[in-house]
This record gives sequence, structure tokens and C-alpha cells, in this order.
Amino acid sequence: MRYALHTIDNELEYLPYKVNKEDVSNYKQLANKGIYQCPDCKANLIVKYGEERGMYFSHLHSEACMESKQTDRALTRYNKQNQRETKKHRAIMDIVYDELNAQSKINRHLSVEFGFRAKPNFKVIPDILLTIDQKEIALSFITNVNPSKDESLAKEIIKRHHYFIEQNLFPIWFIERKELAIEKEKNSIVLWEAEHTIASYTSEDREWENLLKELRPNPNFFKLYNYPLSPRLNKLETGSLYYLYDENDKIIVNIKRFLKDHNNRPYRAFLLHEGYSLSLADALSVTPENKLLLCDPHQELSNRKTFLDNHLELQKLEEDRNKNNKQSTPTVLISTSKNKKISSSKKTKMSNDLLYELLRVRIKINSHEKNLIQDYLEATGMEPIEVWKIVELYKCKSYKELENRLIGKKVID
Repeated sequence: MRYALHTIDNELEYLPYKVNKEDVSNYKQLANKGIYQCPDCKANLIVKYGEERGMYFSHLHSEACMESKQTDRALTRYNKQNQRETKKHRAIMDIVYDELNAQSKINRHLSVEFGFRAKPNFKVIPDILLTIDQKEIALSFITNVNPSKDESLAKEIIKRHHYFIEQNLFPIWFIERKELAIEKEKNSIVLWEAEHTIASYTSEDREWENLLKELRPNPNFFKLYNYPLSPRLNKLETGSLYYLYDENDKIIVNIKRFLKDHNNRPYRAFLLHEGYSLSLADALSVTPENKLLLCDPHQELSNRKTFLDNHLELQKLEEDRNKNNKQSTPTVLISTSKNKKISSSKKTKMSNDLLYELLRVRIKINSHEKNLIQDYLEATGMEPIEVWKIVELYKCKSYKELENRLIGKKVID
């Protein structure tokens, strides 16, 4: 047994695997003074040490209670289940457990336990079992996905995911951010099969679904974003993934929401927004209604509003372009003075953000080029819509072509 209850505060305590002789002696002395108890039968525990097993707790005379034997077997099964994970897996799990455990001390509706202790009889075991008002949530962490392991991992995760659901658990998965892959020019996120399988469906995803239903997306909808639509997309099914990464010694959760599309490799999905990040503590907050937050509600509202506004502008620009194509080409005059203006029969308002999004999709500008264009607009007083009309008129395919078309020579240093 590698875990025990600390008798002072009733906290679950684990022994380190690798220790020096002085540490072993100290732990043994603490145990001899009755500071550790079996978390199952509450009997006092002693500390033992061996070259193969390292340091571990044991019942007196090695007469372990049945509950401890059962939990030990579950721990062995759980360790085998997660042997493919990296060392970071355990560190993340401990941080999440500590955060939720701290909340449970001030919220009587919330309890948290390591999966192998909470569900020792399960065939597959979640990393952490979170219970909120009798609703059981299975939290699991994935830290090692790669091409050689993806197919077998996907099968294993599908099995675990469906098993949790069969056992009336609500599964939520977290993935190391190193697995994140975004196609910015196509407005898409590309997933491992494992990622595609474990995407969550939350109340916020439902709100995105409702918004998309109002917009009634068709193939022309996705063309506005240069997204390579799959013929398989015959229904609206949104989803979320939660990516974990370190920042200043803190664990951060990055949230991605998308519309599912391709059901085979490459598993591409339509990205609904660029995503945003929350501290682990904020993401794991429990609301007054006793629901796991896993988002920033204000940010979600802002993201949906921005998406809708940008989409309507994209749609209007496309309609104007099609209308202009049917009519004669408007006369465009580019002056040689410092303040360049485009003369046309009609002007349309456009925000800077929308211009950069259109240029990112159409000519794949990078961050540096975006800053150059921003500086140019500020220096010349040129309107974003005027830049976009140059792109449309001359069918610019690169930043260099746009730069040359502005006044016929390099003007952005």
C-alpha cells in the first residue's frame, strides 16, 4: 500500500518511491508514533522499504484489510492502464486533485477522489472522480499521442469513454497542448482520432449549435472561410477540447470549440473561434448552481457575437463582390500622394479585425505583415475596405502583390 490517511487532517498521503536512508528512517518513526492510518479500515500503518518496491505503507503483521487489498489491485490495474503516459501525467493529476480538494472543503455539494480509490471495481478507471450533487464526473488526462500510437490509443479511449458513460459517469478529457494542430488559412483544427473521439459536448457547445442553426450553413457558408468542407457534413454537431500547458509554473487550460466534420483521417473540424485560455483554478470552478464551469461565460458570449458580426460582414462583402462581377468593373484611382484613396461608386464599412481575418484567409498574411498593414493604415488614413477592394480588383494572392498594388511600388517598410 503506497497511500494512507494523515491522522491530523484526514488527508490522503502518498509515500515517495525514491528516498535516502535518512528519509526512510524518518517515515518509519512517524508511522511508529501512529500518524498514518489505513484509509479503509482506519488501522494504524507502518512503513516498509525494499529495493524492488521502494517505500510503502503496510498493515501490522502484513494483515491487510480486504478493502485495502481491493484498492491495491485497482491501483495496479490503473497503473497498467496508464503506463503509456508521460511523467507529466501524474503531476497534472495531482495539481487537479489538490485544486478540487481545496474547493470541496468549502462546498459540501462537492467531493473528489482518485479514480482507483473511488471505483476499485471498474474495468477501466478515470484519473479523478469528481462528484457534484451526486452527479459523477470522470476526469482523465492524455499526455502522449503520436502517429504510431494514435490508432491503438483511439480504440482504448473509445472503450474507456463509452464504459464511463455506461457506468453513468460524465467523461471530461484534458489533452497536453503539444497535440494541438490548427490550419489558420483554412479556419480548421486537425485532430487525432483520439481527440475526435473524446471531444466534449457542453451547454456552451449547445449555444454555438443554436447560433449555427440560425445561420443555416451550406457549402457557400464555408467557402467564405476557405474551409475544405467534407460531403459527410450533413448535420450540425459541435464539440470542445481542453488543452493543458504550463505557463509561469501554472497549469493553463486552452479551450477550443468547433463544428465536427471529417469522420476519417485527417480528422478536420471547422474552428468556431481561435480559443482562449483560463487558469486551471478558474476552469475547475463550480458555479452556485453546482455545475463545473470549464469556461468563461463572458468570453463565450463575446466570441459568439464576434463570430456572428464577422460572418455577416463576410457575407455582405461576398454579395457585393458577386454583384459587382455582374456589372462593369468600377473605376479605381490610386493617387500618388501620401494619403491613398480608392474612388468607387459605393463604400462599405469594414473593421480592421475583419480586414486582417480576410487577408489571413485570402493571402495568408502572417503576424509581421499584419502589423505592417496596420502601420500603413494609420500612416495614410486609408480605410480597411479600400485595401480589401484592391485585393479583390487585382486578385492579389500574396502580401507582396498587395504591397506593390497599393501605389505601384514598395510603400510598407
